[in-house]
Amino acid sequence: MKNISSFSRLLEWMNRPAFYVCEGIIRCVNQSARSRMISEGSAVAPMLGEFLSDYQKFTGGSLTLSLTLGPTNCLASVERIGEGDLFVLSPDSEEEDTRALALAAQQLRIPLNQAMNSADQLMANGSSSGPDAEQSFSSINHSLYQMLRIVLNMSDAYQRTSPRMEIQDIPAVIHEVFSKCIALCQVAGVTLQFKNISQSVYALADSTLLERAVYNLISNALKHTAPGQTIDASLTRRGLRLYLTVLNPGTDHSLPVQVGSFSRFLREPGIEDSRNGLGLGMRLVQSAATAHGGTVLMEPQKDGGMKVTMSMTISQKTDTLHAPRMRIDYAGERNHALIELADLLPSRLYGPDLQ
Repeated sequence: MKNISSFSRLLEWMNRPAFYVCEGIIRCVNQSARSRMISEGSAVAPMLGEFLSDYQKFTGGSLTLSLTLGPTNCLASVERIGEGDLFVLSPDSEEEDTRALALAAQQLRIPLNQAMNSADQLMANGSSSGPDAEQSFSSINHSLYQMLRIVLNMSDAYQRTSPRMEIQDIPAVIHEVFSKCIALCQVAGVTLQFKNISQSVYALADSTLLERAVYNLISNALKHTAPGQTIDASLTRRGLRLYLTVLNPGTDHSLPVQVGSFSRFLREPGIEDSRNGLGLGMRLVQSAATAHGGTVLMEPQKDGGMKVTMSMTISQKTDTLHAPRMRIDYAGERNHALIELADLLPSRLYGPDLQ
């Protein structure tokens, strides 16, 4: 590869472990990656394991997957640069950061639940009667739903080391999410189309984690879709893999996808763009894909849109099953779709007639 020495020097400027792969061979490594026992001249295939086929199909954009480094696994983002691919590993400190966010979310849930219960009581007592009062109530309730979504993302951003796997009909779980979002997207002026596979696929899944990931994919697409446009989504099966693809036609993805797309605080454009938040939603999608033996691929389209594909492995290994237990609704029995799309919907949907 041309200018390999210059590229090697650039890697050393990166704080996160990183290495460059060309034709399946690791060509250069920064010091942080060397500390993970990654060395030049090694083949990347043994690190990829079951994700090798996904990587071999990778042609551009940003791909997140799990690497096997000795006895441990590590998340990595991959970006096509020149003749090869740049691998950037998630730092160890990121897990501690997300753990801290989850702990903060637990503390925030208490006063937030109290505020939402008080709002419910006001509505039940008829305190929101009259146009002005109803408008004020809708605005306050809308803000509370937006806050709840942030708290939920903070809580779930910490990657689950032991997801609650149970046998689920995965296409049915995904279909239910889209069926709830189609009408809400129409309120926002956007058409949401979803094509499901025709047969049931029963496999191990954490239904809550999977549901929240799908909601976040829809929410992210809706943020970058103008009224009058259409979001196309589909679920397909190839062998023992399911692929959920969400394509939005937005015209603001001209910037290259950054390897920090799945890391908080490291994404471009910066915090000045209010649609980007802290990246917790995509972190949750990444966690869901990893928990279900899959990857996440972001591919900018030539017309400015973005296609995001989350893959899942169809697994029916009963040795990973947990004993049945009563599930506690993560949203306190509130409307999941109205929570997950709260940043994009009008306040009038959160009024006294809220279902």
